[in-house]
Amino acid sequence: MRRISSGRIVAAIAFVALWVLLQGEWSLANLLGAAIVVGGVALLVPTGGPVALHAHPLGIGRFLVVVAWSLVTSSVQVMIATFFPTPERTAGRFVEVTLHGASAASLTLVANAISVTPGTLTIEADLDDAGTATLVVHVFGTVERDRFQVDTEALHRLALGAVTAVAHATATSGEHGP
Repeated sequence: MRRISSGRIVAAIAFVALWVLLQGEWSLANLLGAAIVVGGVALLVPTGGPVALHAHPLGIGRFLVVVAWSLVTSSVQVMIATFFPTPERTAGRFVEVTLHGASAASLTLVANAISVTPGTLTIEADLDDAGTATLVVHVFGTVERDRFQVDTEALHRLALGAVTAVAHATATSGEHGP
Protein backbone atom coordinates (compact mmCIF):
# COMPACT_ATOMS: atom_id res chain seq x y z
CA MET A 1 0.00 0.00 0.00
CA ARG A 2 1.23 3.48 -0.88
CA ARG A 3 2.09 5.70 2.10
CA ILE A 4 0.73 9.25 1.91
CA SER A 5 2.88 11.88 3.59
CA SER A 6 1.48 14.82 5.52
CA GLY A 7 3.16 17.12 2.99
CA ARG A 8 1.14 15.58 0.17
CA ILE A 9 -2.07 15.96 2.14
CA VAL A 10 -1.35 19.63 2.82
CA ALA A 11 -0.50 20.16 -0.87
CA ALA A 12 -3.72 18.44 -1.95
CA ILE A 13 -5.80 20.62 0.38
CA ALA A 14 -4.01 23.74 -0.92
CA PHE A 15 -4.65 22.75 -4.54
CA VAL A 16 -8.32 22.04 -3.84
CA ALA A 17 -8.66 25.46 -2.17
CA LEU A 18 -6.87 27.13 -5.08
CA TRP A 19 -9.14 25.37 -7.58
CA VAL A 20 -12.26 26.52 -5.76
CA LEU A 21 -10.90 30.09 -5.54
CA LEU A 22 -10.15 30.13 -9.26
CA GLN A 23 -13.69 29.02 -10.03
CA GLY A 24 -14.96 32.18 -8.36
CA GLU A 25 -17.54 30.63 -6.08
CA TRP A 26 -17.79 27.85 -3.57
CA SER A 27 -20.08 25.01 -4.48
CA LEU A 28 -20.23 21.29 -3.92
CA ALA A 29 -19.67 20.73 -7.66
CA ASN A 30 -16.48 22.87 -7.61
CA LEU A 31 -15.24 21.07 -4.52
CA LEU A 32 -15.86 17.64 -6.04
CA GLY A 33 -14.33 18.72 -9.35
CA ALA A 34 -11.22 19.91 -7.53
CA ALA A 35 -10.98 16.67 -5.58
CA ILE A 36 -11.21 14.64 -8.80
CA VAL A 37 -8.53 16.73 -10.53
CA VAL A 38 -6.19 16.64 -7.52
CA GLY A 39 -6.73 12.90 -7.09
CA GLY A 40 -6.03 12.27 -10.77
CA VAL A 41 -2.87 14.35 -10.69
CA ALA A 42 -1.71 12.58 -7.52
CA LEU A 43 -2.15 9.20 -9.20
CA LEU A 44 -0.61 10.14 -12.54
CA VAL A 45 2.35 12.30 -11.48
CA PRO A 46 5.16 10.43 -9.80
CA THR A 47 6.61 11.97 -6.67
CA GLY A 48 9.53 11.12 -4.51
CA GLY A 49 12.06 9.44 -6.69
CA PRO A 50 15.68 8.62 -6.08
CA VAL A 51 16.94 12.21 -5.87
CA ALA A 52 16.42 15.14 -3.53
CA LEU A 53 17.81 18.64 -3.91
CA HIS A 54 20.04 20.46 -1.49
CA ALA A 55 19.75 24.25 -1.73
CA HIS A 56 22.76 26.48 -1.11
CA PRO A 57 21.53 29.89 0.09
CA LEU A 58 24.57 31.88 -1.09
CA GLY A 59 24.53 30.11 -4.44
CA ILE A 60 20.83 30.81 -4.83
CA GLY A 61 21.48 34.46 -3.97
CA ARG A 62 24.22 34.76 -6.61
CA PHE A 63 22.01 33.06 -9.19
CA LEU A 64 19.08 35.37 -8.44
CA VAL A 65 21.24 38.51 -8.61
CA VAL A 66 22.54 37.54 -12.07
CA VAL A 67 19.04 36.66 -13.29
CA ALA A 68 17.66 39.94 -11.90
CA TRP A 69 20.41 41.89 -13.65
CA SER A 70 19.73 40.12 -16.94
CA LEU A 71 16.02 40.92 -16.53
CA VAL A 72 16.87 44.62 -16.23
CA THR A 73 19.38 44.74 -19.09
CA SER A 74 17.29 42.68 -21.50
CA SER A 75 14.15 44.67 -20.65
CA VAL A 76 16.03 47.81 -21.68
CA GLN A 77 17.20 46.12 -24.91
CA VAL A 78 13.65 45.01 -25.75
CA MET A 79 12.33 48.49 -24.98
CA ILE A 80 14.91 50.06 -27.31
CA ALA A 81 14.05 47.55 -30.03
CA THR A 82 10.36 48.32 -29.58
CA PHE A 83 10.66 52.11 -29.74
CA PHE A 84 13.53 52.27 -32.23
CA PRO A 85 13.21 49.13 -34.39
CA THR A 86 15.91 48.13 -36.84
CA PRO A 87 16.30 44.82 -38.67
CA GLU A 88 19.19 43.89 -36.34
CA ARG A 89 17.22 44.70 -33.18
CA THR A 90 14.06 42.87 -34.22
CA ALA A 91 15.60 39.82 -35.90
CA GLY A 92 14.75 36.51 -34.32
CA ARG A 93 16.91 33.43 -34.47
CA PHE A 94 17.52 30.12 -32.77
CA VAL A 95 20.72 29.48 -30.87
CA GLU A 96 21.79 26.03 -29.70
CA VAL A 97 23.80 25.90 -26.49
CA THR A 98 25.63 22.89 -25.01
CA LEU A 99 26.24 22.58 -21.28
CA HIS A 100 28.49 19.93 -19.76
CA GLY A 101 28.14 18.48 -16.27
CA ALA A 102 24.45 19.37 -16.11
CA SER A 103 21.86 17.88 -13.83
CA ALA A 104 18.10 17.96 -14.26
CA ALA A 105 17.91 20.65 -11.58
CA SER A 106 20.60 22.89 -13.08
CA LEU A 107 19.14 22.49 -16.57
CA THR A 108 15.68 23.41 -15.30
CA LEU A 109 17.00 26.50 -13.53
CA VAL A 110 18.94 27.69 -16.59
CA ALA A 111 16.12 26.98 -19.06
CA ASN A 112 13.57 28.80 -16.91
CA ALA A 113 15.88 31.74 -16.20
CA ILE A 114 16.37 32.13 -19.94
CA SER A 115 12.62 31.93 -20.58
CA VAL A 116 11.68 34.58 -18.01
CA THR A 117 14.22 36.99 -19.46
CA PRO A 118 12.61 39.34 -22.01
CA GLY A 119 13.70 38.60 -25.57
CA THR A 120 14.63 34.96 -25.00
CA LEU A 121 12.65 31.75 -24.81
CA THR A 122 13.89 28.21 -24.26
CA ILE A 123 12.32 26.11 -27.01
CA GLU A 124 13.90 22.76 -26.20
CA ALA A 125 15.96 21.35 -23.34
CA ASP A 126 17.54 17.91 -23.53
CA LEU A 127 19.77 16.12 -21.02
CA ASP A 128 21.61 12.93 -21.86
CA ASP A 129 22.83 10.26 -19.44
CA ALA A 130 26.38 11.64 -19.53
CA GLY A 131 25.22 15.00 -18.13
CA THR A 132 25.46 16.92 -21.40
CA ALA A 133 22.56 19.30 -21.88
CA THR A 134 21.46 20.93 -25.10
CA LEU A 135 19.27 23.99 -25.08
CA VAL A 136 17.61 25.51 -28.14
CA VAL A 137 16.80 29.14 -27.41
CA HIS A 138 14.90 31.66 -29.51
CA VAL A 139 16.58 35.05 -29.16
CA PHE A 140 15.27 38.48 -30.08
CA GLY A 141 17.77 40.71 -31.83
CA THR A 142 21.24 40.03 -33.11
CA VAL A 143 23.17 37.83 -30.69
CA GLU A 144 26.73 36.58 -30.96
CA ARG A 145 26.45 32.81 -30.69
CA ASP A 146 29.81 32.43 -28.90
CA ARG A 147 28.96 35.16 -26.39
CA PHE A 148 25.54 33.59 -25.74
CA GLN A 149 27.27 30.22 -25.13
CA VAL A 150 29.73 31.78 -22.65
CA ASP A 151 26.96 33.66 -20.81
CA THR A 152 24.78 30.55 -20.61
CA GLU A 153 27.71 28.48 -19.30
CA ALA A 154 28.29 31.10 -16.60
CA LEU A 155 24.60 30.97 -15.66
CA HIS A 156 24.84 27.18 -15.58
CA ARG A 157 27.81 27.30 -13.19
CA LEU A 158 25.75 29.55 -10.91
CA ALA A 159 22.82 27.10 -11.11
CA LEU A 160 25.15 24.24 -10.15
CA GLY A 161 26.25 26.30 -7.15
CA ALA A 162 22.64 27.00 -6.15
CA VAL A 163 21.29 23.45 -5.95
CA THR A 164 22.84 20.01 -5.93
CA ALA A 165 21.22 16.62 -6.21
CA VAL A 166 21.51 14.37 -3.17
CA ALA A 167 20.57 10.69 -3.28
CA HIS A 168 17.91 9.68 -0.76
CA ALA A 169 19.28 7.58 2.06
CA THR A 170 17.77 4.14 1.91
CA ALA A 171 18.30 2.10 5.02
CA THR A 172 17.43 -1.55 5.11
CA SER A 173 16.29 -3.20 8.29
CA GLY A 174 19.08 -3.34 10.85
CA GLU A 175 21.40 -1.06 8.88
CA HIS A 176 21.82 2.57 9.81
CA GLY A 177 24.14 5.16 8.36
CA PRO A 178 26.70 7.08 10.43
